[in-house]
Amino acid sequence: MIKIDKPTQPPISKKLKDELKVATDLLCKEYLNNKADYNAGEKAFSFDNDLYKGGSKKEIKEQLLHIQGYKCCFCEKKLTQYDDVEHFRPKTAYQRYKGDALNYPAYYWLAYNWDNLLIACKVCNSSYKGNLFPLFNEDNRARNHLADISLENPLLINPATENPEDFIGFRRAFAYDKNERGRQVIEFFNLNEDRRNEKDFYQDELYSERERIFWLVKNANFVANLFPTDSITQNDIDEAREIVEMHKQKDAPFAAMIRANFP
Repeated sequence: MIKIDKPTQPPISKKLKDELKVATDLLCKEYLNNKADYNAGEKAFSFDNDLYKGGSKKEIKEQLLHIQGYKCCFCEKKLTQYDDVEHFRPKTAYQRYKGDALNYPAYYWLAYNWDNLLIACKVCNSSYKGNLFPLFNEDNRARNHLADISLENPLLINPATENPEDFIGFRRAFAYDKNERGRQVIEFFNLNEDRRNEKDFYQDELYSERERIFWLVKNANFVANLFPTDSITQNDIDEAREIVEMHKQKDAPFAAMIRANFP
């Protein structure tokens, strides 16, 4: 996980911004008109996923992909256009822990909110995150759009507003925690394992991929610190340095790991 340099305002057209505001206002009015039904989970919100996900309006998804360097916001695997727009705070229902019953409503008023949107790989989003959104103090949870969301203290790290380096470090390819939130996030997304996508039944080889890149850069870093000899030319050394620097770039997969190991 690496810090995402996300602009405070969405780089999208005024027309789409206006559509998002109208859609949000409608959700809030709908809640107030049917409060008891929504709180009981007897009525469900209808969301226009095309506004942020794709379809005829791809502005938000394309901007998020570009801003995140086509990497998952949680595990730093490379993404494709088929990966998911992630709601940091879930829009429909939420769970405190895996296996808990769904609680309604969730953060419906943030369904189209730029600050709440990221891009995640299908394994992180579907197999691990889903509707989970644990807080340190459940009493402070914002249960509708009239509540003060700033009182919440999420357990999960939002890489667009916090620096993951404050919570997670790396020894070689192994992610280790620097504090309780780091420990929880590493376990939450199973960051030190080759993981299985329970929905599509395929292995994503997260840890193996990270390990392969670590050894590639470690070997390049060794060459980068040599002096030219009969067998190692200056060109070899320069190319090795380029490899190291390339993998430190924010859009490189697992750049946080490389930066931690090769400062």
